[in-house]
Amino acid sequence: MVYYDSASKVCKFEETKRFSHGTQADVFLYNDVVLKVYYEEVLCRIDPRTFDILKRIKSRHFINLIKRYSKEKNSGVVDAYTATFIKDENNLGEYTVEQFLSEVHGLIKLVDFLSSNGILMSDVHKDSLIVSEHIKLIDPDKYILCKMPKNVLMGENRCQVLNALKNYLKEYIDYTSDERVYDLFSIDKKGKVEDEMKERIGSKKYIMDYLVK
Repeated sequence: MVYYDSASKVCKFEETKRFSHGTQADVFLYNDVVLKVYYEEVLCRIDPRTFDILKRIKSRHFINLIKRYSKEKNSGVVDAYTATFIKDENNLGEYTVEQFLSEVHGLIKLVDFLSSNGILMSDVHKDSLIVSEHIKLIDPDKYILCKMPKNVLMGENRCQVLNALKNYLKEYIDYTSDERVYDLFSIDKKGKVEDEMKERIGSKKYIMDYLVK
């Protein structure tokens, strides 16, 4: 695979190290770097200006973007990009309550920073989250620059991320023990833990009082 970077330098990648095959792109793994290559028919992809803004973000809660590539010089289209590989260890069960809340607060600060820079975080879902040492956002392919009022944009972005986290938690509690969930979320032992958790993480009061503060 031959591409041009933003400085029009030719870059070659081997095709034999495919890591995953998605609906919009192939992902290749080269040691600790992933190369995401969009399929030709995919029109909704990250644009160069948005990529360059996101590339400057150095946060423990966001994927580290490295370089963008095009199949043609100065095409103005991102056909592929590289990022630091993040192993999904799915170790939410090892978090204490304090650690979990600290991670969520960090995510909210990141969301507000992106909002202040006019970025709409479109298409964020539970699979956009990787939980390892920290909770990280990945796959910013559909983030876009927009002229939406900052307060409206912030609300929209917060809802996107908190809903993704909510759905991640719903899936998590399906296979963790009741005792661990009680410990992580400090739930009183009454009724079914799944019902209580789903009610709490699905309510506006929960989001405002428990996650956003």
